[in-house]
Amino acid sequence: MLLSFHPDARDEVVETAVYYDGQAPGLGEEFIGEVEQVVALIAKNPAVGGTYLGETRRVLVRRFPYSVVYRSAPGEIRVLAVAHQHRRPGYWRGRA
Repeated sequence: MLLSFHPDARDEVVETAVYYDGQAPGLGEEFIGEVEQVVALIAKNPAVGGTYLGETRRVLVRRFPYSVVYRSAPGEIRVLAVAHQHRRPGYWRGRA
C-alpha cells in the first residue's frame, strides 16, 4: 500500500513540532512520534478512521489536539492534513 503526504500536511507536522519544541524541549519529537504511530495504524488498516467531511477519514493523535486526515483509494493512502481539532475545520478540503 502506497502512503503519501500532501506537501502542506508534511509542513504542518514540522511547523507544529517546532512550536511544541518551543514550549518544552523534546515535546516536538514526542508530537512527531505520536503522528508516526497514527500513520502506521492507518497504513495497517485504512478503514480505522471515522468518516469525516465527505470521503475523508480521520484519526485523533494521542496526547495532542490534532487529527490525521486522509483519503484512501485502492492501493493508496493520501494524508491530506495534520489538523488542529479546534481551528479552521475543513481548511484542507482543497487538497483532496
